[in-house]
Parts: sequence; structure tokens; C-alpha cells
Amino acid sequence: MDIVEITYQPVNGEEQSVPVDSQATLTYDLLCWSDFSGDGLVGMADFLSFAASLKATPASLNWESIHSRLDGDGDDLVGIGDFLLFSRYWGERCP
Repeated sequence: MDIVEITYQPVNGEEQSVPVDSQATLTYDLLCWSDFSGDGLVGMADFLSFAASLKATPASLNWESIHSRLDGDGDDLVGIGDFLLFSRYWGERCP
């Protein structure tokens, strides 16, 4: 990924942007992402959370606080793509 600008807001100030020229590599741990309940196991509690959020979009109530966490593929929809990511880790333990 190329990073071209960083935007920040000081505690007592206005939002500011700084141009940069950098590259970064992000690593995303999908095993632990699938552990929605945080109990260390990808299981039934996580499936129930996922099922309750199925078809949620940014227009859905509680998108920011609940549903967006389950949008693993980042397409602004909790859908089949996210379920496929989640189900890969069924029964696994999150370290």
C-alpha cells in the first residue's frame, strides 16, 4: 500500500494533513478476527454474533459499534464473503 497523506487533529486544534511518500504492509489476523466473542475459541457464540449481523450495512443501526467489526472483507456489507472468512477458522483457538 502507498501512503500519500497523514491526517490528524491535535487535542486543541483543527484537523491537519501532512503529505508523505511511504509504503506499508498490513497483516490481518483472520483467526482472531473470527473470535468475535473474545473467548479464545471460534465457535457457536461467534456464529450467533455473525448471524445477528448478517446483511448489515453502514445504514444499519449500530454499524459502527457492532456490525462493522464483522465486515472482514471491507465491502460495507456483512455477507457471504465475511461468512467464508469466518468459517475457515471454525473450532480454532485464537492465541
